[in-house]
Amino acid sequence: MTHAVKTYVFRKSNVSNGNHALMASGYCVYSNRYGIEPFSVRLYFKEVEKGLDELLLRYGVINEESKTTISKVCMPEKHKDLFSPNYFVSTVEEFQPVRAAMQELIDEKVFPFIDKYNDHLENVAELLMGLDFNDNIDYQYLYPSLIKSAYIFKMTGHARYKERLAYLYGKSIAEEKNIQRDVALGKVSAGHPLVLKIAHKLHAFEELFCEDLEACGYKIDHRWERGET
Repeated sequence: MTHAVKTYVFRKSNVSNGNHALMASGYCVYSNRYGIEPFSVRLYFKEVEKGLDELLLRYGVINEESKTTISKVCMPEKHKDLFSPNYFVSTVEEFQPVRAAMQELIDEKVFPFIDKYNDHLENVAELLMGLDFNDNIDYQYLYPSLIKSAYIFKMTGHARYKERLAYLYGKSIAEEKNIQRDVALGKVSAGHPLVLKIAHKLHAFEELFCEDLEACGYKIDHRWERGET
């Protein structure tokens, strides 16, 4: 507080494979009072991100997770009031119980999450397997995009990969149909960046998983072979 440090960051890197975990907590300031934010944890798997970079770049799809393979906001079960947006401290003494609560949150939730999932892509796949990828998904997770999730299932050789691939592809198709419906209703123009982005994401999905989708019975337009995106 005295030195205006706005974010506490912990980084754990694996030099052998380029993976890393990043933990951060910040604070907001209002009238010289400080409010503490919960911890966010971001895990980066080089093999996942580098495997998708070229394809996403070619389709003009920004890697919307900002080089994060999966992340979690660690919310406290105890001392919730100390992390409330309405709870502020203005002195070092008032900060002491917050500090103790932050340490407890780190020990009980942050580090166990890092230990369980960092460098363990199979565990990440199991975590994703339990998500339904609907809009009302558990707010504690910033889940990977549909294409990234399918890629993780394939990379780990998950036993339910084909089943999950079909499910995620269906989600991608539904997303594209919904935006095209909005175009037809005049809610958004056909050239709107969001409309193009959703279409490009679907096309990238189809190119990356073409063989597997066709093996599942889907008929895929090989537009990339014609130089189309």
